Order: sequence, then C-alpha cells, then structure tokens
Amino acid sequence: MKYIKTYEQKMSEYQINDFPYVVDFFKKYNKNVSNIPVYIISEEDWPDGKPRGTENDRKGGIIIHESRLENEKEIGWLIHEVGHVLDLQGERKPYLVSKKEFKYYPNEDDEQTPMLYQFTYLINKGLSEDDVINLEKKEYSDVKGGGTLWSNYKDKFFRKYYNQIKSKISSL
Repeated sequence: MKYIKTYEQKMSEYQINDFPYVVDFFKKYNKNVSNIPVYIISEEDWPDGKPRGTENDRKGGIIIHESRLENEKEIGWLIHEVGHVLDLQGERKPYLVSKKEFKYYPNEDDEQTPMLYQFTYLINKGLSEDDVINLEKKEYSDVKGGGTLWSNYKDKFFRKYYNQIKSKISSL
C-alpha cells in the first residue's frame, strides 16, 4: 500500500478494482470503472470539520472514510461516489422525480447519476424501502437551512425517488 499527500492528509490509495463488487455492479451497465483512484482515510487522518464520509475529489477520484467500507449499507456510498465520477466524465442521468415538486438539494443535476446507481445497488442487495430511506435521511441530516420542513421534504423526496428506481430497476 502506498501513501500520498492530498488535502494535506495521509490516505491509503487503491484502485476501484480493489473492490470487485463495485466493478461487477458497473459491468452490468457496460461501464469500465476499474482505474478510478480510491483514497481511504482513517479516523485519525480524517480532516476536522468534514461533514461527509465520502466525496469525489473533482478530478476523477474518490475519497472515503474507512468506516464506509464496513457493511453493505455503507458500501452504497462507494457506488454513489463512482456515480459522481461518471457524472464528471459526462454521463448525466435525467431527473426521476419532478424538479417542480422537489426543487431543493439533493434533487439537483449532480446528484442524479450517483443516486440512481446507489439506490439501484441498495435495492438489488435487498434493502427495504425504510432501510434505504433511513440511510439517506441520516446522511443528508446535516444539510443546512431546512429545519422541520427539510425533514418532511427529504422523507417525501427519498420515498418518491426510491419508488421510481424500484419501478424502473428491471430496465436499468
């Protein structure tokens, strides 16, 4: 394992092909994602103040907290970040729920591709609607400016999104 300095933090560097379930998932969609760099950050090296456990580095790589690789529910975030990389490479999926009805984050352009792949992965793994919704709501709980309206909004949005994916999953 080699170490690099990025964002002034030590990160273990892998390639996405070190995660065969991710490569296999994307092969179903004729996507070769095997050379995407993945930087895994340990708890002690995670930058203070970072609210998220995963992100893409806007250069085609993925940064992920080591705890995100511990169980199948969390692994969906690695799939999500690969979706961001694909989006940056020009693959943009269309909106699955109305932009008029749900006009706030995460129903935005750059979340469509990652969420489609993440929800598809989680549904294919057999997670229930409530499991997927609760996972998403937990991750997006730190979004500012929503209050109780945001709480109601995200529940309705994620349920509608889940049901759209579930109904389309055979054609994805």
